[in-house]
Amino acid sequence: MILFFLVLLTCYISFQQPAVSLIYSSLISNCFYLLFFILFRKGIGLGDIKILIILSSFLGFEMGYIIFFLSIVLGAIILLSALVLKKVEKNKQVPFVPYIFISFIIVSILMK
Repeated sequence: MILFFLVLLTCYISFQQPAVSLIYSSLISNCFYLLFFILFRKGIGLGDIKILIILSSFLGFEMGYIIFFLSIVLGAIILLSALVLKKVEKNKQVPFVPYIFISFIIVSILMK
């Protein structure tokens, strides 16, 4: 929890976002992603949730949701093609962080 507030403070100092906006987007993101984690516990890990919460706090919850949606789409496309090509087993767990990272880069480039 202390680390989370340090990240918020760093975002506030570095990117000059209003503190109210950071707190608001953090609370909304916490509620959304934790609810998602509770409902779909086997679909996404807690580490993925933490990364998404930090990104949503950093970019605002609208961009955080875009990153989340884009990472799901990218993951689905890549994993479905890997399944068709028989590169991945059907019930194998795959890390979600690379798709979050790629989505973050795409959104960061398109934001400029």
